[in-house]
Amino acid sequence: MLPLTIVLASVISLLKNYSPPKHILGWVIILISTLASYYYGSRVGILIILSFIVLALILLKFKQFIFFLLIFLIITGFFKFGGSLLGFSRIIVQSATLHSPSDSGRLMHLQAGIDAIRQKPKTALFGFGVHTNRLIIGPYLQKLGYFQGGPTPPIIHTTGLGALFIDTGFIGVFLFYANLIVVGCRVLFAKRNPNRLTFLLIIGMFALWPLISDVQDVILLYLLIIPAGIFNYLSQPIKTPTDPTRPIKLCFLASADSIHSVKWISYFCQKNYQVSWISLTPLTAGEINNIKFYRVPGLGKIAPINLLFDTIRLRRLLQEIKPDILHAHYAGANGILAALSGFHPLILTVWGSDILINTKSKIKGPFIKFALRQADLITCDAQHMVGTLNQLGITSDKIKQINFGVDTQKFQPQKQPGSIRKQLNLASRPLIISLRQLEPIYDVSSLIKAIAIVSRKTPDIACLIIGQGSENKSLRALTQSLDIQDKIIFVGHLPNDQLPKYLAAADIYVSTALSDAGISASTAEAMACGVPVIVTDTGENKKWIHSGHNGFIIPAQNPKALAAKIIWLLQNPRTRQSFGQRGRQTIQQKNDYYQEMAKMGKIYQIYARATK
Repeated sequence: MLPLTIVLASVISLLKNYSPPKHILGWVIILISTLASYYYGSRVGILIILSFIVLALILLKFKQFIFFLLIFLIITGFFKFGGSLLGFSRIIVQSATLHSPSDSGRLMHLQAGIDAIRQKPKTALFGFGVHTNRLIIGPYLQKLGYFQGGPTPPIIHTTGLGALFIDTGFIGVFLFYANLIVVGCRVLFAKRNPNRLTFLLIIGMFALWPLISDVQDVILLYLLIIPAGIFNYLSQPIKTPTDPTRPIKLCFLASADSIHSVKWISYFCQKNYQVSWISLTPLTAGEINNIKFYRVPGLGKIAPINLLFDTIRLRRLLQEIKPDILHAHYAGANGILAALSGFHPLILTVWGSDILINTKSKIKGPFIKFALRQADLITCDAQHMVGTLNQLGITSDKIKQINFGVDTQKFQPQKQPGSIRKQLNLASRPLIISLRQLEPIYDVSSLIKAIAIVSRKTPDIACLIIGQGSENKSLRALTQSLDIQDKIIFVGHLPNDQLPKYLAAADIYVSTALSDAGISASTAEAMACGVPVIVTDTGENKKWIHSGHNGFIIPAQNPKALAAKIIWLLQNPRTRQSFGQRGRQTIQQKNDYYQEMAKMGKIYQIYARATK
């Protein structure tokens, strides 16, 4: 009756406590972890258990670790003596027992199994590890004085799964384990107390505490709950109670070392929103008032352990913040973590390379596509990115085009553009400016080569290169090899709020990028400042710049073509001025920061009141 009692009690408790995992992996992990612990003598079982150890060390806080340890110490006692209590006909004999049977605990377990075999000799079943020589088990038992005067019972190797269901008490053990998994998840993650029946079941197992003898069993068994707990925990939705009378609570998951994140988030901090910001990186791109900033100091790399580690911490923060909307910027680590958190509504903003390049990766691609599917809404700043998202299986009704926008009040033609020229001792020299980072994708070397060509006709030409990157040394070496180091000024990184006065001092802005999503932020900022632009034919530059009307578009990696346009504009000051005026009008009409953020605010209003 004892096996039946435990089965019934566990089933009742499960029905009262359990919220089934939404994902099939929840069920799979419960089964695999039970089998692995039950057959931990097998090599496969040991490998699985070792992987659980790594997860436990990473995922658990100290209090949770202690809680799980106590629970599984109880389970271990049940497992050790359960054979005789439930009528098990299976025991585990290890090689250490065969050669040095001095451990009283092992002999006690052996005795319990033998007693069960005596009661049911026809179903006798011995399980032993892969390193045990089963041919000596029978003689060893006879040497101990058992089965004298009768035949030795059959001995079967049972490290495989086929013999599992021969054990009469397995169902009771499995349900009991599953029950503890469910209760543990509710107590730790959902902060709900177990019902009285479950509490009595757990407390009742303390009576078996003295029967625990092996430290290895304790370590192996308490880890059984970890994977199932993780999947069950991650599958539970995070709910925020709606209240139309309070401001909308926004939570951004975005890189804090990007000025684009700062610009987007700062707008809503100044409006009637409660804003929180979670980042994997420290805040280095600027400061924002009226915001709660949370740093998740994870590695942020796409690796299973890091993702699990960061996802657990993200969920805890979301449960604390209780936002109405989670908005992730960039479909890499941020988007993937947001998707794994299970929070909805989820808005995801893609930046370009995350879907144009990273989705082609065999490792990163599936994760990014998963994040795109999980998002309730995806925003981007280029029409061709909408097409890319469509190709990835995202329907157009799930996509909105929202530009990052340019603050045209901050970036505008200045009345005294000579301050920077005076500071850099440039006087009235023709001045070219570039704001792209010193990375291969921006091909700044083509600009340097073009300046060398221009200097033959305009010897007093000067060029400001603002930015930093991996090509800093090689680009400086290039200027020396071309003997134009007196014409190229490497300024390095500048805060965004200093850029307007540098742009105002320039005669021409140049971008030699090999790839862009929509119009680059620096190009749009230059146009807003009334500076004529020369850009390469990438991204959606043709949508914003009509060559010969408000700027020039040239082929990529073509220093000669670039030099020709620079020389022409320097020789035609009136055209430069008209290009600059038309360029500013384009940005004011199509890419104004305040207009674009206002569009986003309307979207937040819709999704904040959506049913979760």
